[in-house]
Amino acid sequence: MRNKLNEFLRYLQTEKGFSQGTIEAYQLDIEKGLFPFLHQRGKSEIKEVTKADIRAYLDYTATSRGNSSTTRARKLAAIKSFFNYLVENEELEVSPAVSIKSPRIPEKEPEYLTDEESIHLLTTIAQEARPQVRERDLAIVVLFLHTGFEGIRANKSGS
Repeated sequence: MRNKLNEFLRYLQTEKGFSQGTIEAYQLDIEKGLFPFLHQRGKSEIKEVTKADIRAYLDYTATSRGNSSTTRARKLAAIKSFFNYLVENEELEVSPAVSIKSPRIPEKEPEYLTDEESIHLLTTIAQEARPQVRERDLAIVVLFLHTGFEGIRANKSGS
């Protein structure tokens, strides 16, 4: 399994152009996470891995390791990418991870500036900005403070 992982990591670097950080994260997720878990389940060959094994691993990371849904989604992305690589290179006929859905990631509530922070921001612009751009900068910040950027998001999703 480790030979296939090394080939996969080289593929990510040379053909996919992944960043070194992403490659290292994928390596850790698979080599230090998935592989030891599979070994404990008596799986020593890639072809032995099933969808149930991968689901059990994700459940283990949630319950025993306390991984967040975001972390589990990243680990699943690494696993899916690895098994898809093996399918593309005819090591496997079908990826055991193909139909596993990513954990639902809760949306973060937006953080808003307090009234004091908003006033401080506007005061700083009024006092510190160059006269040539002061009115423009104030108008932009006031627009953002009143819309919470929602106007920009609405335009993006509407196009």
